[in-house]
Amino acid sequence: MRGRTDLAIEHFENITAKPKDKEIEGIEKNEYEKFGCKCTDINVLTDSAAETLGKDKGRYITVNIPNFISDPESETAAENALSDIFGSLLPSFGTILIAGLGNSEITPDALGPMAVGKIFTTRHIPKEVAEETGLLGLRNVCALPVGVLGQTGIESEETVRVVANSVSAAAVIVIDALAASSITRLFNTVQITDTGISPGSRVQNRRKKISKDSLGGIPVIAVGIPTVTDADSIIRDGGGNSISENMVVTPKDVDRLIAKTAKLISSSLNRALFPKISKEDLDYLVL
Repeated sequence: MRGRTDLAIEHFENITAKPKDKEIEGIEKNEYEKFGCKCTDINVLTDSAAETLGKDKGRYITVNIPNFISDPESETAAENALSDIFGSLLPSFGTILIAGLGNSEITPDALGPMAVGKIFTTRHIPKEVAEETGLLGLRNVCALPVGVLGQTGIESEETVRVVANSVSAAAVIVIDALAASSITRLFNTVQITDTGISPGSRVQNRRKKISKDSLGGIPVIAVGIPTVTDADSIIRDGGGNSISENMVVTPKDVDRLIAKTAKLISSSLNRALFPKISKEDLDYLVL
């Protein structure tokens, strides 16, 4: 494996780069465009395929968003594509819990907490207030910045499981920062999967997995964007020799990139959850 990565598409590309392994039995791969964004849907169907790929069985949807940081039209296209995909994966009714994993005090790890801070939450709105404000009939949504074990002393999986059961969640959406083996994928790729997520895996601190099984049957949609890569990956790309397996790097303007990607994820989720409310009104409601 060339560099540490949480992206199923990079695992797939590393294996199929060999001439004899252009396809993997038990894996379906489909490529398509959505609102101008290239999407790759990898469906891992068998245990043997999961072992070969090094990823759990399930779907991994990768959306390329290469120019959205600087190009407003690309940003709109990325938001349209993501909201459409989220809408296709979410149950049509029931409470949705959105959990943001990560440490808000460490910028490359702050994607989850920052994104949930801009989610339009409705579960707490009394019926009479909803009637007066024209919000009656909206689905229940709640958001949870989970923090990390080192801050709370509680496993993220434990927190999400208890809260999800407490609010009778129909589904849980988990947002977290990821690692990529290629620097070109940093802040340019969104991975959406129904397999759940292991917090801390990007820095080799894998914790208890948050998944449908661990939550007692509640579906889990994991959303992530790579924010770090191994230093060795960059050095190898430049023809150099390995220096350290434990050093990770991130772009120097990571503050701006995290803010932009967190807003992209939250805006896309808000639109998927509340399709009858305009984007402008949603942006106003989460100010």
